[in-house]
Amino acid sequence: MTKISLILRALGVAALLTSATPSIAQTSEAPIRIVVPYSPGGTTDMLARFIASSLQAKTKRPVIVDNRSGAGGEIGTAAVVQARPDGNTLLFHSGAIAVYPSIQKKLPFDVTKDLTPITTAVGGPFAVIVNKDFPAKTLHDLIAMAKASPGSLNFGSAGVGTSTHLAGELLVQEAGIKMTHIPYRGGSDASLALLGGQVQFAILTVGESVKLVKSGKLRALAVTTLKRSDILPNVPTVAESGLPGFDASVLFTLFVSSKTPAPIAKRLNEDLVAVLRDPSMARKLKDLGLSPIGDTLDQAHERFDSEIRRWGTVIKKAGIHLE
Repeated sequence: MTKISLILRALGVAALLTSATPSIAQTSEAPIRIVVPYSPGGTTDMLARFIASSLQAKTKRPVIVDNRSGAGGEIGTAAVVQARPDGNTLLFHSGAIAVYPSIQKKLPFDVTKDLTPITTAVGGPFAVIVNKDFPAKTLHDLIAMAKASPGSLNFGSAGVGTSTHLAGELLVQEAGIKMTHIPYRGGSDASLALLGGQVQFAILTVGESVKLVKSGKLRALAVTTLKRSDILPNVPTVAESGLPGFDASVLFTLFVSSKTPAPIAKRLNEDLVAVLRDPSMARKLKDLGLSPIGDTLDQAHERFDSEIRRWGTVIKKAGIHLE
């Protein structure tokens, strides 16, 4: 082999090495599609559109939000599992996806094997909400009432197996009380039931309850994260209210097919983390009571596995089944 051939060969190897993890802007000219397994207009859809807009600005590629609602998120999730694993199709899902292995036994996919978490994008607290006329003024009061009359109080949520339902069940289990769960068709319906006095309390996201709380129509007894909410700073945490260590968050995560090549997944993570950690994203999320997370691939995987185990334990203990 001549000296020139050796040089050319070395240059070729170097070029391959430097292009091993290309920016997703260089990978393809095809649009990036973020699948949301819920209808337009909800929190998950809104967050996906925030991320899509910022990702498009960073990558200089079209980023489309594709709403594939139905079957509790199953249809949208299946679409991503079945998509070409080239990094151009992502799933943006709420914390409800961590419940699939425990509560939905007959699925055409396995989220632990068919999907790879790219990054935990956004998180924030739930709130324990009561009607303004309800006699309990603190979470401690609510727990005392429940212990004095087991099973007499009802709590509402956005539906069976939803994040708000499970956060409520976790609270019931940690407090050692007995309550009756009343599921509704989403957080808005649960809020209306609370306003009408059909339930004594509800677990809602801070974003969907803050306006009613600030207007005085509802009261927030506690938030479920270890840290207080920036938009409800005077509301104590559950941990501060008598259940030390209590911590439950609403989480939103981005996934790709598990068959996606590792270099593409890595670059997706890098670009998405950069977008999520930009100060403009935190400003957009603040009014929703949420904060950007943007963790690494390993951290996202570990967090997802932890959520599956945690909620699986809650589901088993509560005896929750989908009808």
